Amino acid sequence: MKKHKKRKLYKIRRIVISNIQLFIISVSIIMIWRGIWNFLDEYFVADYFFFSNFFSIILGIIILFLNNFDLEEVR
Repeated sequence: MKKHKKRKLYKIRRIVISNIQLFIISVSIIMIWRGIWNFLDEYFVADYFFFSNFFSIILGIIILFLNNFDLEEVR
């Protein structure tokens, strides 16, 4: 009986730790995205809203093209 309880507690602990790690990683990714977004707003053709967005889209497509549109890692 004690062995069963220990296993169950171990599984719960492992799940909690995994969820905490996932939360920290998610917040970190959002912070990086926010920093890049603000940087591009400030310095990447800042005076021309349309061209800034247009060039960002083109640059994103070029990066995907150079990566052969391989998005397997994202899934």
